[in-house]
Amino acid sequence: MIASAEGYITASKVASQLDVHVYTVLRWIRQGVKRRGRWVKLPARKFGGRWRIHTEDLSTFIEPNTAAAAPVAPSRRETRRNHHHAKRQLEAMGILTAGNAEGLLTDTDGAATATPSRARSRT
Repeated sequence: MIASAEGYITASKVASQLDVHVYTVLRWIRQGVKRRGRWVKLPARKFGGRWRIHTEDLSTFIEPNTAAAAPVAPSRRETRRNHHHAKRQLEAMGILTAGNAEGLLTDTDGAATATPSRARSRT
């Protein structure tokens, strides 16, 4: 059975449309993407020795990645960086001073929590 190349686009065009490297698209074709604990490959065919992806297959492959993606919690490093930045801004505006900001942190949900002071008295 000979299939026509109509409705198919090259891996490099897919890469440019999605703003990823062509090797990423080829990895999706060969290895796939892990979704909900299982690997899903990007359906593709070879025409003339080059990978081609049907436009419908591409849209169904991409849709679960973009539709209603769950929000990602910031990493610890980002949380610390954001806290430090906010603290500096408040100090610059004169709202916080170095003395009253000691030991007061904000959780990711916005609740203020007291943390033990790191300084120990030497007696």
